[in-house]
Amino acid sequence: MIQKCLIIAAGQGSRIQENRHNLPKPLLPLCGLTLLERNILCAKKAGIREFFIVIGFRGNEIKAALNPEKLGVQITFIENSDWDKPNGVSVLKAEPFLQESFVLLMSDHIFQPEALADLIKEPLPARTVRLAVDPRLETIFDMEDATKVQHKENRIQSIGKNLDSFNAVDTGLFACTPAMFEVLHQASQTKPPSLTDGMKILSKEGRLHAHPLTKFYWQDVDTPESYRYAGKMLLQSCRKQTDGVVSRNFNRTISLFVSKWLVRTPISANVITVLTTLLGLSTYVLMATGQYFWMSLGAIVFKLVSVLDGVDGEIARLKMTQSKLGAWLDTLSDNATYIAFLFGLFVGLRHRGHIYWYNFTVTTTVVGILLALITVAVYVHRNTGSGSLVDIKGAIRTPWILKFFGPLMKRDLFSVLFLVAALLNMPEAILYMTLLGTNATWIIVWAQKPDLFSRQPVEAEAKTKPIL
Repeated sequence: MIQKCLIIAAGQGSRIQENRHNLPKPLLPLCGLTLLERNILCAKKAGIREFFIVIGFRGNEIKAALNPEKLGVQITFIENSDWDKPNGVSVLKAEPFLQESFVLLMSDHIFQPEALADLIKEPLPARTVRLAVDPRLETIFDMEDATKVQHKENRIQSIGKNLDSFNAVDTGLFACTPAMFEVLHQASQTKPPSLTDGMKILSKEGRLHAHPLTKFYWQDVDTPESYRYAGKMLLQSCRKQTDGVVSRNFNRTISLFVSKWLVRTPISANVITVLTTLLGLSTYVLMATGQYFWMSLGAIVFKLVSVLDGVDGEIARLKMTQSKLGAWLDTLSDNATYIAFLFGLFVGLRHRGHIYWYNFTVTTTVVGILLALITVAVYVHRNTGSGSLVDIKGAIRTPWILKFFGPLMKRDLFSVLFLVAALLNMPEAILYMTLLGTNATWIIVWAQKPDLFSRQPVEAEAKTKPIL
């Protein structure tokens, strides 16, 4: 597997200098990270650990801004005094350091880590270069500026900005053998070479392979317009296929707006989790009063916490600080809030004078809560280790059960039902919904998977959302 990465960060980036930051282009901040830091962390997530960064324009500032220890990688800086020449010159400066296969990235491109992992998962044939191309032409932000590609059977036949016929565009993600240096030397015999000059030689010789990307995002950040577009793309990437209907159409809109601003601050995702937890625990006090106004306010706060629950995960994703600890903290936070709200409800209903069947109903509900929490927590710990209670869905083998009960078991929806019940002055309905929901959870899971607590791994799909 390829372990080394070359990043070109030498140019001036004059077209994007219309910015308020007065920074070298690779150090422009985007959703909590500089462009260069995001490149490094995305490549690291794809399995790369050793980086060679070609610097030139304001190179000392770039060198001073990167902390290899903090990033958890090894970095070697390569000086290019000819930084104002085409980018192929920067690549050639790295030749003495790279005598084996390597990844080549542009410091001003953002990409999904999985895109790079997909590019390098197969070994490279000798003396070839593999270029990730995007055939989704309708999604390209600035087609006029894009480098076009015509390929057939994954062999690139022609490449350039002014192609009349093309079926994909260059994404700026390369998997290279040292043949990259060979063709750039050939191109340099007549003029300082660009990468495209080298690619044209490889394509003529049938040594430039195309690797189509059909499900991963990427973006060239070369102008103020593409910079803003890239930020929106990163924010939208925080949406999940596992989001419930309320979360997808309401919660995410608000949480992403909050995350858009918080990601620019030093506040970490775990700090946000703690603050959200404290807000959630306050619902106990509000619900325990038994008074309509305060109980309604408690239900509103519970719904607000459900909305803000997405912020910590979004911040972690945008800043690339996801961890198993963070996932477990998020899970504990969600369920601590849930328990605080419900136990406040129990006390509040007691204050309202609910005695008939009260003790039996509350006891049954508490038992249901405990059994549901223990069931999913132990299952996740033993079978997935992800920290996400949503992974319990791997234990449910009947599709119609997930389709029918799944949405009702997500907090984005049942927090709305709780809020409606509180506003209608029917807090008892919250108790009955919880009684049915929690007991149905453990009963369904146990019935579907009698060997629940055995160590049988399942495929994890979500990372931070609990089922309760």
